[in-house]
Amino acid sequence: VGRVLASFNEWELAAEAFHQSILSRPDYGEAWAYLSEARQHIGQDGSADLERALALAPDSLAVMTLASLYWQRQGDYDQAIAYLNAAVAVDPGNPVLQVELGRTFAEKGDLAAAQGYYQKAIELDPHESAYWRSLAEFALSKQIQIRELALPAARQAVLLAPADPAALDVMGQALLMLDDSLTAERFLRRALQADPKYAAAHLHLGQVYLLQGDRLHARQELDQAIALAPGSTTAAIADRLLQRYFP
Repeated sequence: VGRVLASFNEWELAAEAFHQSILSRPDYGEAWAYLSEARQHIGQDGSADLERALALAPDSLAVMTLASLYWQRQGDYDQAIAYLNAAVAVDPGNPVLQVELGRTFAEKGDLAAAQGYYQKAIELDPHESAYWRSLAEFALSKQIQIRELALPAARQAVLLAPADPAALDVMGQALLMLDDSLTAERFLRRALQADPKYAAAHLHLGQVYLLQGDRLHARQELDQAIALAPGSTTAAIADRLLQRYFP
C-alpha cells in the first residue's frame, strides 16, 4: 500500500503505511528503507531509518538502490555509485540498475561513463523502449550528440512503443533541438493523443509554438503543463517561460 501511495506522490500517507508495516514486523529491512525514502520526500531526515534498513537487509536490492538515492541527494555520488555497484553484483542482468548508474555518473559529470551504462542497459534488453528513451533523454538533458545519439535512440523508442507518450515526447524534443519544429509538433500532438494529461508534452508543445510565433497556443500549452503537474520540474520550466514571454 505504501509503495502504491508513493507512486502517486502521496508521501505522507505512504510514510504512515510503511510505519505500520514496521510496527507489524520491526525486522523488515525494506520497510525501513521505504520509510526513509518517504520521510525525505516530506522534508524529514530519513538517515536513521536507512541505517536500520542497511543493518537488517544489507543484500536487498531495494535497500541498496534506495541508499544510492539517498547519497545522490546528499551530492555524494561516489557513495551512491558504490551502493549501485553492490546491487549490480547481486543482480548483474538488471538493466534498471545500469540506467541508475548512467544517471548517477551523468549527475557526477562523467558523461562518457554515463553513456556506457545507458548503452549497457540497452544491450541487456534491446526490445524495451524505456531504455532507448533513457539514452535519448540523457543526451538531450546534457545537449550532446543530438543528431548522432539522441535522435536515433528516440526513434527506436518510438518504433518499439509507438503509442507511448513518453517516447513520442522524447522524439519531439529531439526534433525541436534540431530546429525541425513542424515534425516535432506532429510527434508531440501524437503524445497528447495517447495521453492528454501528459504534462511534459504540453510543455514541449508550448516551446514549439513559441518558436513558431504562436503566442496564444503557446500560453495555453504552458498553462496546461503547470495545471497538470503542479510543483514539478516541468511546471517550473513552464512558469519560467511564461514569465519570460508573458510578463
